[in-house]
Amino acid sequence: MKLAITQPTYFPWLGYFYLIFKSDKFIFLNDVKTEGKGTSKGWQRRNKIKCSYNLETFITIPTTKKSKNQLINEVEIVEKKYFEKHLEKIQQEYKKTVYFDEIFSFLKSIYKKEIYNLSELNIYIIKTICKKNSIKIDYEISSNLKTTSAKTERLIEICKKFKSKHYISTPGSKVYLNEGLFKKNDIKLEYIDYPSFVYKQDSKKFLDKLSVLDFLFNNGFNLKEYFKNI
Repeated sequence: MKLAITQPTYFPWLGYFYLIFKSDKFIFLNDVKTEGKGTSKGWQRRNKIKCSYNLETFITIPTTKKSKNQLINEVEIVEKKYFEKHLEKIQQEYKKTVYFDEIFSFLKSIYKKEIYNLSELNIYIIKTICKKNSIKIDYEISSNLKTTSAKTERLIEICKKFKSKHYISTPGSKVYLNEGLFKKNDIKLEYIDYPSFVYKQDSKKFLDKLSVLDFLFNNGFNLKEYFKNI
């Protein structure tokens, strides 16, 4: 069984969903420290969409930041109507795309849930996008697992909990993972090889690594088929 573990982020890029697509078990790592020094930094709180003149812009959730040690699942959204600004910005930038009506209606249904815990919102968004794209996600939430270790040891503990002998990691984690521990515990460590995520995009020059929203507005709920064919 292939297992992957990563933090829940806000409308993630395609690589996030590709990791889910390649995994048998997916763990939302929601009880670690938040990224970024300020309340608006970090992919848990924001992501990129296309804007005018072939540029990128951020949609950002206003959140609390009680301390530098605050965990992701402790972060609350402070501006209850933030989604109205996001919808307005998204509508302005994507209203001419092929699948605008369908995806914009889908977005409004997500925001109607009125979830104001950041971790819960991000997990709900990711699960819902997977469902709409027929991507199977067998998931657990790390804060529910009652693990006792930290860092690489914790990843090993989670693998053992689910009897997984194959851990898939993002390339960026190579700088801090203790690879020897995986070998010692007879667990295969694989760094996912992201393909080039080029797709039909309403832009003069292709903009890379935008939020999954960009793909959806331009290509509809066809993410699974896209992954199968790249």
